[in-house]
Amino acid sequence: MSIKRILYVLNKDIFSEQKKELNLLVALSGGQDSTCLIFFIILFQRLLFNEKQIRIGIIHCQHNWNIDSLNKPNYLDAWLTLLKKLNVKVTFYSSIPSIPLPTEAKSRHWRLNLFNRVAKKYNYNFILTGHTLNDEVETFLMQQVIRGFFNPQKKTPLQNKGYLQPLTWIHRNEILDICSSWQLPLFADSTNQSILLPRSRVRLELFSILKAFYNPQIENSLKQTIQIQKEKNYLSKDNEISIHLFCYKNRIVLNRLKLNQLPLIKQKQLWRQCFEVLGAYNIGFYWIEKCLFYSQIKKQFIFYFIKNIQLEGSANWLVLSKNQN
Repeated sequence: MSIKRILYVLNKDIFSEQKKELNLLVALSGGQDSTCLIFFIILFQRLLFNEKQIRIGIIHCQHNWNIDSLNKPNYLDAWLTLLKKLNVKVTFYSSIPSIPLPTEAKSRHWRLNLFNRVAKKYNYNFILTGHTLNDEVETFLMQQVIRGFFNPQKKTPLQNKGYLQPLTWIHRNEILDICSSWQLPLFADSTNQSILLPRSRVRLELFSILKAFYNPQIENSLKQTIQIQKEKNYLSKDNEISIHLFCYKNRIVLNRLKLNQLPLIKQKQLWRQCFEVLGAYNIGFYWIEKCLFYSQIKKQFIFYFIKNIQLEGSANWLVLSKNQN
């Protein structure tokens, strides 16, 4: 399921673009998340070589925080040698800060600015990082508990580029399973195990306590909270969505083409409104995701939901209806 999800997100966010040429800059730390992401990007490059020309750039940031960092060049050299043997063409960029960066926050700011400069100079369409669902909920918890705020619209130096995190719906252990099954080369950074760093303490200690004593599915719960916060704070430039919606006798008809052109968050809001019109309140994330999947992927279908609600799709229209019997 996680593999299908990654393929779906990459295809929807990147490879469905009408452009014949795509220039992708991918951040590589050497860990499981970024390695897995690059593997899937290369997979798409091979599958779509007849349809699109995909240029891949790999950028690595060296912080030299510990002795393990000295072994990274050997690992990266072996990784690039393997790609060369497989006849995979990539452009590699590597950078070291001119002055030591003592904190995670300063390191992150330096990396984001570096990604933006490289993307701008070498004309990359998208910047991709391997942040997972766990990374997103860790950030949320640190902002909410430690700093006392959460800003889903926080601006970054990458705001003028297509900055994507395709793995934010995938758990870290799922990524590890994929890497282990396919025997992808990984570099274990001992910095991630150091409880001297605030994020590592949240990951290794706080989440362990929350899982053991309060909620084993704490990551999923926080992910849903994050999505709700994003949807509430989302400010659409175009509020005229009524043209996509027609309702008559428990049948809601949606213009499929116009619906799929809306921002993803606005699509979710619209689907939730449709269910509420039919009397189905508090619809879970699973059903909304099903609607998104079927509306964007399946050409003709009939899918049955709870409470006698069904979704029927054709080439141009989507019909959400409720059976009164």
